[in-house]
This record gives sequence, C-alpha cells and structure tokens, in this order.
Amino acid sequence: MDWGYMDGSLDEVSGQSGWESKGYHILCSLDKGPSAEYLLAETDDHVQQVVIKLFALTLSEPQELQFFQQTARLQQLKDPHILRMLDAGSVENSVHADERQPFIVMAYTDRMTLRQRYITRSSRDIADFLPYLKTIGDALHYAHENMCAHRNLRPESILLHQDEELLLSDFLLDAVDTGVQEEIDETSGVDEIDRVVENYDHEMYGRVCYMAPEQFAGPGEYASDIYALGVMAYEWIAGEPPFHGSYAAIAEQHKEIPPQIPPPALASKEPPVADAVQLVIMRALAKDPAERFSSPGEFVAALEQALVLEVTLESDSEYRTDPEIELGSASEYRTDPEIDVELLRENESIREDDPVTPLPLSPLPRASHFTQPARFPDTSIETTPVLTPLTPQRVMPGRPAVIADSLHARRTSELSLGRRAFLFSLVALSALGGAAAWLFALRLTPSPVEATGQGLISDDTSGIPVSLQPTTMLTYYGHKARVNAVAWSPGDRLLATASDDHLVILLNANTGAPQRIYRGHTAEITTLAWSPNGRFIASAGADNAVHVWEAASGKVLRIYTGHTQRVNAVDWSMDSALVASASDDKTAQVWNVLNGEVAMVYAGHTDKVNSVAWSPDNTRIATGSWDHSTQVWATVPSDAFAIGDTVFSYCGHSAEVYGVAWSPDGRLVASAGGDNVVQICNGVNGAATTLPPRRHENIVYSVSWSPDGKQLATASADKTVRLWNAHTGRGTFIYRGHSDSVYAVQWSHNSRRLASASADRTARIWHP
Repeated sequence: MDWGYMDGSLDEVSGQSGWESKGYHILCSLDKGPSAEYLLAETDDHVQQVVIKLFALTLSEPQELQFFQQTARLQQLKDPHILRMLDAGSVENSVHADERQPFIVMAYTDRMTLRQRYITRSSRDIADFLPYLKTIGDALHYAHENMCAHRNLRPESILLHQDEELLLSDFLLDAVDTGVQEEIDETSGVDEIDRVVENYDHEMYGRVCYMAPEQFAGPGEYASDIYALGVMAYEWIAGEPPFHGSYAAIAEQHKEIPPQIPPPALASKEPPVADAVQLVIMRALAKDPAERFSSPGEFVAALEQALVLEVTLESDSEYRTDPEIELGSASEYRTDPEIDVELLRENESIREDDPVTPLPLSPLPRASHFTQPARFPDTSIETTPVLTPLTPQRVMPGRPAVIADSLHARRTSELSLGRRAFLFSLVALSALGGAAAWLFALRLTPSPVEATGQGLISDDTSGIPVSLQPTTMLTYYGHKARVNAVAWSPGDRLLATASDDHLVILLNANTGAPQRIYRGHTAEITTLAWSPNGRFIASAGADNAVHVWEAASGKVLRIYTGHTQRVNAVDWSMDSALVASASDDKTAQVWNVLNGEVAMVYAGHTDKVNSVAWSPDNTRIATGSWDHSTQVWATVPSDAFAIGDTVFSYCGHSAEVYGVAWSPDGRLVASAGGDNVVQICNGVNGAATTLPPRRHENIVYSVSWSPDGKQLATASADKTVRLWNAHTGRGTFIYRGHSDSVYAVQWSHNSRRLASASADRTARIWHP
C-alpha cells in the first residue's frame, strides 16, 4: 500500500512490548486512526516484512470467538488477487492490562489503491474499467465459493501495483465492526449519527458510499458485494458515486425503505452512456438483493456483453424469400403505431430517423375448402398449403370418450386454488420497470463431457452418474422478471424468449446476442410460438390478446382480441395459416392469422384452459385444463366426428393439466400436471398406456417431445428439467441448471439441444 511513514519512536507504537512473544519485531507505525493502527513489522527470522492492523477496541468473549472464526476462514483464502491474511490474534492493551486488542497480520505490499486510478484515469469509458472488474469479479467469486463475503468493497480496499495487478484487501470483520454500527444504530437524529461517525475516521464516510441497503440493517451478504461493484462501475463512468451528502443522508438514499431513491440515470451524464451498459449497472444497484445478479461473474459477463454487442438486422436465411415469388406490398400488413419494436444495432437502439426497410411478405392465400389434413410443408413460402378458415361456430362438448378407469381420481377445482394462484401470480418488476428489461448477459461454457448411454432403468433419476449430466451451453440473463416461454426458430438458429417483463427477445442461439426486442405487449407474456414457415411469431399473455408479428422486422400482422381473459398458450397449424389459443376464459379458439376470422371456439372444458397443441397432421387439437382433463377435439370432419367435436377426454390427472404435447407420429399425447406427474395416453382414443407415469418432486408445468420421437423433456417447479425414454418411461437425465421453478422446455428441431425458461429470470440452452 502507498504508506506514509509516521514520525515517532518505537516507544510510541501501541502495544509494542507484547509483540515479541507473537513472533513479530515492530519496525515503525505506518498509519494511525481512531479505529486502527497499521504497524510495519518483520518476522523474528527476518525473512518477511508484514503489516499488522491493530484495532483500537477490545472484544467481549462472544465477539472474540466470532473474530477468530472469521479470520480463520480468511486465512484459508489463497488466491493470487486476494491479499493474504497470515495471522490473527490479540495483544494486551498497553494502557489497560486487563484488556486485549485484536489484530490481523497481512503480507506487506507497497502499492497504491484503485482510488488513485480513479483520480488519474484519462477516460470515463467503462471499457477501460472492465479489466479491473474481471479480476475483482474472479477474486470475489473465489471468496464467495469459500464462504467469505467481502462487504467492504470500494476503491480504497483494492490495491494496485504498477503492473496493474490487483489485490483485494480489508474484508469486513463483523466483530470489530459491531461496536461502531451499534453506536450508530442507537443514535437518533441525522446530526448525532454524523457526529458518531466523525468520532471514528473518514473511512466510515468512504464506506457508506458503497454499502448495500441490507448492510444498514445487518451484516450484509454475498449480494452486497454485487452492489458495491455496481457503485464502483457507476462512479468510474459518472466521476462520482450515485449518492451524496453526510453519512446519514447517503445511508437514507441507499436504503430499501420506501420511498426508494433510485440512482441518478447515467444516460444524463457526459459523455452519454449506452442504455445496455446503464441497465446492467442499475440491476447491480437494485435495492432488493434478489433483484441483483446472482454472482460477480454474472455481473461482469453482462457488462462485457453490453460493451461488445454488435447486432445488426441479420440477414437470416430463415427470413429470405425467393426473388421469383410475387411479393405482397407492405400495406397488406397492419403496423400498430403504439407497438414499440426495438431493433438493436451496435450497442444501441436504432434511431427514429434510421431507415428500416421491412422484409416484404406474400400473404397466405385462401381456398375454398378445409377437409384434408395439412401436409408437412417446407419452410419456403411457395409450399404453404392453401387453406380457408372454418365456419365460425360455438362448440360444446360432443360425445366425449371419458376414460372411466383413469390412473388418478379427479379432484375438485377448489383443492387446486393454491396452485392456480401460484401459476398465475405475477412477479413484480424491479424499480427499473419493464422498459429497462432488455439488458442481457450470457455465459458460454465448453462442454466438459459428452453425455452417452441410456441412463437409468427406473424413473428415479437421482442416481444418474455425473458423466450423464446435461451441459449448459448458454445462459441468457437479459430479462428483468421470470421467463415463461421459449420457442426455437425452424432452423434452430434463433431462440425467442417471453417474460413477465412484457418483452419478447429474439436471441442468436449460438452466441446469446439479442437480435430483436418486441415491446408490443402491455402485460406479462405467458406464451409464444414460432410459425413453422419461420415468418411469424405469435405471443400472448395477461393483456388477453395474441400478437402475431413478423420475426424479421417486428411488423405486426395481427392482434387477436377474441379472448376475454388471460391467454395461456398458443400453437400454430403446420401450414402456418391458423393459430389455436387457450385462455382463462375456459375456451380454446382457432382463428386465421391473415384476416382474423374465427374458425371455431371450443368450450369443452369447465375451467381455465392452460395449454393447446395441434396434432402433427392438423386433424386434431389437444388442450389441458384446470378441470384436470386433457381433451382432444377434431379440426376436420370425419365419419365419426364433426369439426369441433370432442374426440376424447383423458382424466388421468388428479390435478390441473398445465402442458400437452403430441408424439411426432401423432399416436400419443403427453400431459403435465399439478399432481407432479407426466402421463401419456393414446392420441386416437384417449386410452391409458402401459407406460409408467413420470414423476417430479413438484408441479410439472411443461412437456416437450423430441422431434425424433425418442425422448420426453419435462419442466417442473422442483427447479429441474428431466429427460425420459419415450418408449420405456425410464429417466435418463436431470438438468439442474436453474435456481427456481422451470416453466417451459422445448426441444430444438434437430433433437440435439433444449431450451428452458425459469422463474430465476433466465433462459438456458443445453444439451443432454
């Protein structure tokens, strides 16, 4: 440290007489303040110079025990970027022999602090600060893994050598900090608090600028270090910390107690700060620790991604049209002027005066009949089947083939109220609001092990070998609230994510870079689906509407408002002409995406409809409901059923049904329930299969059948995604990458990767 030697004889050094017995020879006093004195010493063998920090207080027996326990953990930290604590103990007070003063011993280093770098920096560009943040983040990650939070992080506690090598120092010690904090807590009035702080030293004023809100009510936690990192990044850009004033005034601004005072926006600073950078820093400065990044590495990765983002309107082959095809004019598509579609380019949104040329599309043609199952088309527009909407009709239950001897007895909907409230409860947005939610970060990790083999021989997957655990390929942290849905583009190059923050974000599935943000929704988004031809995305949620918009340009094709309550699920017909949507209004509706005409309204359920899925051949639709049933109904006429008739109602679940999925050959239907079980029934007549039920430890929200038909993936409130052999029902893998309930899982079209969405505000791409 950049020490200034004090004038004075050795006799003036506190506690001088007792050091020989501790194995140290005091050379001089380096610094002295009201709270501590720093002594330069060398070991008795004259091999090493050390710095002794002698605290100017005495400890009670409980405090002394706490002191030695904490310093013992800190002495175990052996990271190249953490200043080594070599020893700790206590010595007899030189004035009061019956009192003992605690001390710690650190390796001596003649370095300046990071504060000097703040003063001498030539630029406020956060990119210049990023190398420091990376090193600090790595060191903090190591400390956190070893159960040590810093809680005193600030530029003065980071030592910097001429070669730019960093060392973290001055970890907060609870026992020696308790006395100061207790005196502050017992003091009333702003002036009195400032007087108490002044009695100690200026270090207390320095600390308060970086203290997290929770540290004013307790010792702090790991998330407190994330907050301090955010303050340091903010200060590097703005030239000053976010809050100013006396100790008491700054403390009040930091605190979480309403009215909360947000940090001043960095966008108002000069030079201007990109929105992506500001939003990353503001998330780190969230008042609620749970709203911050979950680790220093996540924060640094998010900031790095915000800086290196180079996104243009990608000429994705999924969006190309054949130049020989006659293209419709842009006027054929309605663009709602209130819909804000943000296009990312070079780390910032496209300005209003930037030209945005929409990709012209050919409208879906209409024909005179809808009597045959749709074929599996290519994704090119010229192969889109010619369909006409069905005659609108209100469909009541017709000839349901209810399974009498189902595996589980039905239970009344009253028993499911808790789960119903849980599923549809809303996650409150943080102080930044939904408009701030497009910040992002990703973590790309190499795959250490290729998963091979068939896994276990039972559906108890708790004993799966480590070599068979799935590997996270990418984690996206850009949403500000829970992520409810994911959808792959037909070519698996892009992934769409939908969240309670009202945003749909399209990501590059290989790099995690956002390609587009759709802001058309005014409430939580619960579901989305990508059209099979790759042209459109349908998204829906608590605003009771389904938005159909062009993936390449964000232009709105249609907003369907036929539902009267929240829309829980959407699915496309294989020809990309029709959308089926399921709602809390107890109906599932089928409608034409081009003209909005309603083809049918299915009212066979007696409670909210949670899920909807077209059969692969377009002849049937499966829906799952709070009435505990999975119902399959006809979309084309046959000898046995008219359009809209209930083909069968499977009642094997004893709780609400959240998800349904067809096998690729259309012969089976899988359903996920609030009874923690995934079941499979015959897709033709609803008969129960001999396959054993697949069990989770909590509610199962989603089920996805791999396109190759070999595996099922299920997502649950138990924070896992599980994979099952579709033919035997045996568990093969457990994915534990999420830290909260997993709401959705979907296989990529090549059956090689999976995407999952969670209440932990992440979307993840991984492979088994």
